[in-house]
Amino acid sequence: MIPVAMMVAAGAGAASVDFGGSVFNLTGAGNSAGVTSPPGGAASLVQEDVVKAWLQAALNENLTVNVQVGGTFNTAPLMPIGATLQYVDVDLLNLHGEFPVQSTILTLAGFTVGRLQLSDFTGLVVDHRMDGVYVDVEFPFLSVNLSGGYTGLLMKGSSTIELSKWDFSDYSSTNVLFASPRLIELAQFALLTIPGQKLFLSVVMQQDLRGTPLDLAHAGATPLVTAGSTTYEAAQGGPVNTQYFGLGMNGSILGKAYYDVFSYLQTGQLLAYSGGSYQNLLFLAALAGAEVRAFFPAFYSAAAAAKVLFASGDPSATTVPEGARQFFSVFSPISRSMIDNVFTPLLSNLVVAEASFSVKPLSRPASGLELQTSLQADVFFRPTSGAISELPAGNDPYLGTETDLAISFSPFSDLGSSIWGGLFIPGSAFGSGAALQFKTGLNLSVKF
Repeated sequence: MIPVAMMVAAGAGAASVDFGGSVFNLTGAGNSAGVTSPPGGAASLVQEDVVKAWLQAALNENLTVNVQVGGTFNTAPLMPIGATLQYVDVDLLNLHGEFPVQSTILTLAGFTVGRLQLSDFTGLVVDHRMDGVYVDVEFPFLSVNLSGGYTGLLMKGSSTIELSKWDFSDYSSTNVLFASPRLIELAQFALLTIPGQKLFLSVVMQQDLRGTPLDLAHAGATPLVTAGSTTYEAAQGGPVNTQYFGLGMNGSILGKAYYDVFSYLQTGQLLAYSGGSYQNLLFLAALAGAEVRAFFPAFYSAAAAAKVLFASGDPSATTVPEGARQFFSVFSPISRSMIDNVFTPLLSNLVVAEASFSVKPLSRPASGLELQTSLQADVFFRPTSGAISELPAGNDPYLGTETDLAISFSPFSDLGSSIWGGLFIPGSAFGSGAALQFKTGLNLSVKF
């Protein structure tokens, strides 16, 4: 892919071409092996290797072509693959345009079309690669971003979408190569009217395309349940469509202290089995969060932060995918985000309180030399007795506490390493017999 892109760029008369790559290696051990492993399972080796190659070709001062190809080998993937994850995929393949505007009304207009990474302003509702378009228009006091894309051309291994039962079961199916087929649209607005503060408005929508000609995962023939059917299907489900309406604000508090607050209201439509048949269900859900960060440059570039996240649940839910059983129900993000090294449940029916602290005893930004130590602690609860993605044994709200420690060292900007470890102590929700869950490893990364 990269050699072909280089020849195409040269043939198109690119003004400049830059290319490179990276290699990432993780070698470790633990008894946390993805989303379905119970606390205290058997320990095993953990190995992850990621190789990437990239190319950036400037066609002129306004237009740039971006290409990145990556391959992954992972014995303990985040998603429920049920086996070692191995895949090669195109991470980026797009044309980016940026056009400064000399105007008192409009300051910048830009676009990206092709394969790209799209995210909402929190990264917690959606942060995912897709094939589509991104348009950015900048005004003196307003930033407008409009984007949309299709996820069904991605390799399954590069996806973190699990909105439906079919999404979940496809990960462990060796017959499925492509990701969940969904159409995702985002409209985001950032207001800059208050000095030092930024207000965000966000609308995110996704449509389930299973059972249509764009359903490459099952060649357009996913056997979906239908409204009125009286046969309950434990592993099969219907289409899941969701919408998210967000409001957030961030900025400085005083000196080197900053804050972030946000909330999302989710609406959704799915088929729920109730009263002996599948019925259309419209539901609401909520996500909210707040974070405070403080920096202390004079004390080894120290940083401290505290964060709280809340994702609504449903006391009647027996699963997270398609788990809604009542009007105000379980929040379901489009893509899964990493919370911790060991215990990292889906952000559904969850409350997380987090505190973190880091210092850099050695830092030379000019050369890239850096030594950093970071400590993070998280306490997990669930707001209802309904299901979470990790399937606890009991109904108690306390899920457990995790502590992570990492020491990172970079002798120069293109070489990085870290040794890290995490320990999760299961709470009463997992029962009295649940053992400790841990993961530790050594990371090495090289850029060239």
